[in-house]
Amino acid sequence: MDISFNALNGGIISNDKKVRSKMMASFAESWAKCFKNNESLVHVDISHNSLRWEQMEIIGEGLRTNHTIMGLHVKGNQAEVDSLGFI
Repeated sequence: MDISFNALNGGIISNDKKVRSKMMASFAESWAKCFKNNESLVHVDISHNSLRWEQMEIIGEGLRTNHTIMGLHVKGNQAEVDSLGFI
């Protein structure tokens, strides 16, 4: 699945920081759930979507128990993949 360069974070618009933060967390939780329940994806590219560190941590938790995704690209977001393959 290649959803790189899609401005995934760009649809979250609010002047209220608390509302924006909740919306960003909800967005990340949805992706985390998707990756956690996935049994068929083997490669995911979510690079260059302006995802923030907090969102990437949430998404990373969803990926932690996934054993089917072998390739993950996150460049251009506030995240790094460690030597064990975790965000």
